[in-house]
Amino acid sequence: MMWEFGNYWMLILFASIFGSFLVWPIDSLFYKFAVLGKLEFLNDPATGNLFLLLASLIGVIGSFLLYIKRRRDRRRKLTQALLTELEGMENMDNSADTLSSLSEKPPESRVSPSKVPPAESFPTTVFDNNTSELGLLSEDDLAATVNFYTALHKHKAIIRGIRTNPEGVPMPDHEALVEDFPDLPSQRKKLLERLRGY
Repeated sequence: MMWEFGNYWMLILFASIFGSFLVWPIDSLFYKFAVLGKLEFLNDPATGNLFLLLASLIGVIGSFLLYIKRRRDRRRKLTQALLTELEGMENMDNSADTLSSLSEKPPESRVSPSKVPPAESFPTTVFDNNTSELGLLSEDDLAATVNFYTALHKHKAIIRGIRTNPEGVPMPDHEALVEDFPDLPSQRKKLLERLRGY
């Protein structure tokens, strides 16, 4: 069976809290033997130091395991929140199909406000509020997440402009939306697959 730190949280908690207290009963027990002359080597002060060192090591290892468990829990919560947000962007496919099937595309014609959904239909709140936690992801997953959301933020800004004042949006932005937005659904699906692996 594969070692899972998360399955041993009671052991971790016990070791980190009570590790330093283990030295007293052990030292006391062996001291009784030493007084009786059974284990004379325990009269050496180095032996007491050894027990103290062992107890300290138990405490350090317990704290480290607890740190790893908390880090894994934070990563699990982050990925679950990102998955929920990404799954809520179901209409992204329809929007991409609409933009791909435009009869008149930029630069011949500007994108009509009726052809794009509200920018709020592509939420980015979880990503925006957890940028400091993204380092919990693996390097590849971090890159994929940041790349997807960066592109989405760019397109959301263009969409907002088109829905409020399409004539005020530069033609290159209309072109970028029509050319690049249809790639987002596939990026979203790949990112969902990556994050479901945690």
